[in-house]
This record gives sequence, C-alpha cells and structure tokens, in this order.
Amino acid sequence: MKTIQIMVPQNKETNGFLPWSYLFLKNFYEHRGNYEFNWIDPLVGYISDDEFWQHLLNNPPDVFGIGCYLWNTDTCYEMAEKVKEKWPECFIVAGGPNHDYLSNPNFFNDHPYIDILVPLEGEQPFTSVLDMYMSGDEKWEECPGIVYPTDDAWKNSALISYTPGSEIEWPGSVILDQAHIIKKYIKHYNDIDTTFIFLYETARGCPYQCTFCDWGGGTFSKIRKKPMDVIEQEIEWMSDNGVSILSLINANFGIIKEDVQVAEMVVAGAKRTGYPKFVDTLQPKKYTDKAIQISKMFAKQNLIKKYVISIQDLTPDVLDNIKRTEITWDEHLQNFENINNEVPIGVTIGTMVGLPGQSLTTLINDVDTLLERNVPYPAYSPWVMLPNSPAAKPAYIEKFKIDMSRSRMPAFPTATKANVDNNARDWGHARVTIKNRNDSTINLVTSTYSFCKDEYVDMLVFTGMMTACATGGVTKLISLFLRYEHDIKFSTFYGKLFNVFFKEKAIGVVHDMYAIAKYQLTKELSSDIAVLEIDQTNLPQEFPLLLPMGSYWSLSMLWWKKELFDQLMQWLPEEFPEVDANKLHDIGRYNSGILYSNEYDPNVGRDISCEFDWLDWMSQFDKVFVSPPEIRAPRKHECNYHVGDDTTSYLGHILPIEWHTHTDKLEILMDFYYKTSCNPKSSRHFKDITRTNAPASVRRVDHVA
Repeated sequence: MKTIQIMVPQNKETNGFLPWSYLFLKNFYEHRGNYEFNWIDPLVGYISDDEFWQHLLNNPPDVFGIGCYLWNTDTCYEMAEKVKEKWPECFIVAGGPNHDYLSNPNFFNDHPYIDILVPLEGEQPFTSVLDMYMSGDEKWEECPGIVYPTDDAWKNSALISYTPGSEIEWPGSVILDQAHIIKKYIKHYNDIDTTFIFLYETARGCPYQCTFCDWGGGTFSKIRKKPMDVIEQEIEWMSDNGVSILSLINANFGIIKEDVQVAEMVVAGAKRTGYPKFVDTLQPKKYTDKAIQISKMFAKQNLIKKYVISIQDLTPDVLDNIKRTEITWDEHLQNFENINNEVPIGVTIGTMVGLPGQSLTTLINDVDTLLERNVPYPAYSPWVMLPNSPAAKPAYIEKFKIDMSRSRMPAFPTATKANVDNNARDWGHARVTIKNRNDSTINLVTSTYSFCKDEYVDMLVFTGMMTACATGGVTKLISLFLRYEHDIKFSTFYGKLFNVFFKEKAIGVVHDMYAIAKYQLTKELSSDIAVLEIDQTNLPQEFPLLLPMGSYWSLSMLWWKKELFDQLMQWLPEEFPEVDANKLHDIGRYNSGILYSNEYDPNVGRDISCEFDWLDWMSQFDKVFVSPPEIRAPRKHECNYHVGDDTTSYLGHILPIEWHTHTDKLEILMDFYYKTSCNPKSSRHFKDITRTNAPASVRRVDHVA
C-alpha cells in the first residue's frame, strides 16, 4: 500500500488550525477513489523544518502533496525539492493558490520536483490524479482541473465545470467521517493549552470580482451550497465536541437565505452546550438584510463582539479601480446602528494600502470620513499581489502602472532581529510568537500611477502613526478638542502632525520616530527582499524585536511620552494660533496623563489635575456617530483625577501591570512592550479613571470607542 503525506505549513502565530486540506482530500478520495492508501496524519501548529523532515523520514511518502499559500510557499518548495532528492520516485502534487504558473511559462523548469499542479479546488482533481497515477495510464490531458508539464512549457487540462448544488462536491461529511482524526487534533491543542480556530464552510464561490482577490479560482463564480442536513449534523458535532472558536469561511456569509438557517443552528448549539463561544465570518460585500439578521443573532448570543466593515478604501475612484462592489459608507453605519440599537457591539474596519488611485493625500483625506463618525482608525494591510488574481494580469499591471517589490511576509504580532533566537516567549499571558525570518516572500505593490515608491513609504508610515494616535489614543483627545471646539478638521491636524511636526519640527528621539521608519523602509524596499518591520534603534540594542509599523509607533510614543508631549504642546499653539492655548495645554495634560507610561506604578496610581472636566466631556465619544453629533463644550471646573489601573489586556487576556517590579532595563522594556504596544488595534489608555472631587456617579471610563 502506498503512503501519502500532505504538507500545508501553518503561519507562525499564536492560534492553531486543523489540517483541513489533508482532511478534505482524504475524505473525498475515500468516497470517490478506487485504491487504498496509507494516509499519514500531518503535524499541526508551527512546525520547524527539522520536525517536518523527521516526520517524512518516519513515514517515507510515495505521494507527497504540498498546499502553497502566501505564508508558506517557499517552505513548501524547499521541502518538495528535498523530498525529490531523497525519494526520486515520489510523486509530488502541488496545490494551493500561490503558484505563479499563469505568468511563468517556465514554471515546471523552475520547480522540476513538482509533477502535477492543482491550482483551483483540489478534491476532485486530486482524486483523479491519484487514480491515474495508480493505474499507470497517465493521460494528464484527460484529468480535469490540473496543470501538467510538457516538453516546452505547461498545459492546462479542461477546468472543472461545476453545477450549482452538485452533490459530487460534498460527498459525505468531512467532519463526521474524519471525526476520529479531528478529535485527536482538538485534544492535542487542549493538552498544550493553545487556542485553535475551527475553519468551516457551508458554501463555495463568490459572485464578485475584486481584482486583488483570488479565492482559489472561485471569484466571479456561482455559489455552490452544502446540503443542509449535513450542515446540521456537523454544527451539532462541533457544539458537542467543544469547538470554541468557529470561523465561517464562506466568501460572503449572509448572502444566501440558507446562511440564516446556518446561523440559527450555530446559536442553538451555543445555547445548548456553550459552544462555540466565538464566531468569525466574512460578511457579504453588499450587506443584506440577511447579514444584518445574522449579526444580530450572533451578537445577542455574545458570539461576535464587533461589526466588521471590510471596505478596503473609502475613495470611490480607488474602489472602481479594484472593482470593489460595496454599499456606501453611510449605509454601513446605518446597518451598524440597526444592530447596535438591539445589541451593543463594536465596529472594526478592514482596509488596504497600496491600491491604484491611493496616495498620501487620499489617505489623509480619508481620516475625516473615519473619525467624523468616531470609528476606530483601521490597521491598514499592505496590498500583496496574489499571483493568480485579476490584478496580476499583464494588462491590469500596465493599465495602472503597477510596480512591485519582493518582501518577507509581514509579521504578526512581532518579529526578531536576525541575530537573536526566534523562539516564542511567554510574558504573563501575553504569549508572543516570534516570526521566523525564513518564511515565504511575497510581491508587495509599491507604486502605481497614483503614487511612487517614496510616497508609498510615507503611506505606510502615516497609517502606522494613525493607528497609534487615533485607535491607540495617543493624540485622540487633542484631535477631538481641535475638531469640536475649534472646527479644525481631523485631516488638517493629522496631516500637519505627520508632514510638519514629525518631518520638520520635532527634534531628538521624537523626530527619529518618523526618520527611523522612513530610512529603514526606503532602504529595505530597494533591497532584493524587504523586511517591513522596524528596528527602533534608539532602544537598547539588546531589545530583540523588529516591530510592525503600528506597534513601532505605539511603543516609541509611549516610551518617550514626556519628550513627545513636551514638543507637541510647544508646537500646537504655534501651528494653530487661533486655539485657546490654556485650554489646549489642559487637554494635553489630561491626554498625556491617561496614557500608559513606563514609570507607572499601580500601587501608587497617578493623579492628574485639570481646569476643565475632560472626563465628563469625553463621555460624549463612547459610541459611533451614525449622523453628525452635537457636542457640548467642556465644563470649566477644577478637576482632580486618579488613575488606578493594575492590568492591561492582550487579545482577550487580562495582564497584570508589573513592569515597575523589574530592575533590569531590558526586562522593563520587554514587559512594557508586550503589555501596552504589541497589539496595534488596542487602546493605549488607562481605563480606571476616577474624578476624586466629583459625585460618586462619575467613575471608570474608557475613552476609546
């Protein structure tokens, strides 16, 4: 009996995943294939190359499958080449969406160790490939859905023609049929105390054609649905077997009526067993009544915490360029209000940087659209060119004058310098997994007709600054004061903060916050393979981490908070002379006082004295504004506040504030970073703020919505 090994290396991050590619291929073949194989269950979690290789040596493969995605393609190719050298007769099948065969006629010459490529949905083609391989009758042109080598290049076999609702796509139930394997993996993650995310699909296909996307060949295609009786059994199994985090990975969950039924089943299971405890979905581009109904159901059961707006950009021309079908910004906010009126819920925005039509100016202008409604400023993701997406076609690249740079995969939540051990480090409950610098490389879009590479660097640095200042709250209170007391636009303040203050006026470590990021990114994007994370060289060289842009800005601003606010409060009255300087300094004192800082001791707390009641004034900004708000002026009254926090949080974990207990400077820095700046989307504000000379009703407030 021949042995099959499937390898889909996981990105190095905190959460675990099940080997779904393996499970789907195995289950489909056992229902439709004609031969017996020895299927070797793969390792899960982040596995080192040595561990992968030992697993292969323990079970030498006759058939070796690799699943190539953005985060693992280089690793997969290296391992496949090594397998071919060790076992020349091994038959190697490459799947996944991250192969550049469409633009590379020499694909099989570049990767001679690959025998067959399955670039789209894999179950049916892989089954046909295995049967043809076993029969010895290798007429690849008759095998649907594959790419195979020829003497001069490669050929596509006929692509599979799917019929909506065709039962051949869903033979049996992968969860019920492979339950004995899935239970083993669930036990493994529970035994090592690692959160795992259970990916689950109830339909395939996407009717939209966003140019940046490649849904395994499933974009701009009809939706094919799994039988409802199978879904009902699978969801019941998940609830009974303690699946805590359920990620519904349909391209547009909520687009069809059956999705409402699925949501009802999930909620029923959660009520019956307590599982799942959290649900993640990809909402439809046009947020329908069905999607709103689903969000309400999940929110009422406390399965979701936020309404997600994956809008990618706010400028109409940009959305047209990427063929992004989207409801309007106002409609999104109205939908949010519809949900929030019944169940209080947060909101988060999904955006990208590097899209054709964007520029530093459009990004600055978008600040008004976002902050006028008091939504959290998004953490912009760099646009990565997927090799088989519509945007990767030569005509599209030429039309929008796209140029790209090779880069390492962006790290989350952090990365190490090249000369330090890249093991995970537990810091309290802030488990931070260090990114492996040997992970895959990607094509980063770094210039288009609307911006050059130098401006692209500024776009990355600006959006990182905004994440720290607005979402993190480092300057949020000041910006609100300028907007609602003096009608100075958010875009005006933040545009000048970036282009004037940090670039021209700031000195010393404050000026370096911009200068270091600008210099390093410019240098990196001119190299063969760029690294996007920043080395904050003003920190001790022993500090082992490279920082994503949002975290870089947050740590820099908090670590040198005094220097930042000393210079900022000197510059602001000069830049905005129409503003009441005394009141401006008062809000600056309060804004600075409620930020995390490395000298804070929770045993003592912190006292802040102000001439105006900013705690009361800021209570007006605890919600999203669906329509323009009426904001009352701050009340002039001498106020004394006390900060009493003794914890922070990271990805849902409550972390004790302990950096004041360390004596070693590096230990203070590491503890402070992990507990205040590691998650770029979280607030940098203390929460337990009490006005000591006010009525008892004025108490604990979180200033960041």
